[in-house]
Amino acid sequence: MKRVHGNALLRGLAGMMVLAVAAAGQSATREVKQPDGTIQVATKSVAVGVGITWGDGTLTFKGKDHTFAVKGLSLTDLGIGDATVKGNVYNLSKLEDFAGKYTVTEPDFELGGAGPPWSRFYTGIILANDKGVFVQIWVVRQGPHLRLMDNAVEVSLK
Repeated sequence: MKRVHGNALLRGLAGMMVLAVAAAGQSATREVKQPDGTIQVATKSVAVGVGITWGDGTLTFKGKDHTFAVKGLSLTDLGIGDATVKGNVYNLSKLEDFAGKYTVTEPDFELGGAGPPWSRFYTGIILANDKGVFVQIWVVRQGPHLRLMDNAVEVSLK
């Protein structure tokens, strides 16, 4: 049986680790996408304490503003009335693809563009519809957190 010297064994292990780290780095690299549009929603609480909230929003897409309605959001802090929700829209190529039912998801790409004011109080949501449109949303002011009623948000263009 051939004896392996300590230095040769260490060099072999170090080489394997370098290859493993390089392979992991390649598989973890995801495409960074820039937003195709932005949204801003002014919410109104239907029943404070119950949490049902609806809003009218503006989608800025291809240099133009488009209005839409949203229902199914909830602000978790009781006693909060109105709030503003902002967000980025990804994978939107046609305006009509924006409407639909959105559910919570995790995209297979990195979110680019200006994001929310990150803090330890921030909890945002990433949603997608059945047409492959992703929306990252957050509440503008610190304090209230977003959640979904019935695990979905309904968006309709006006």
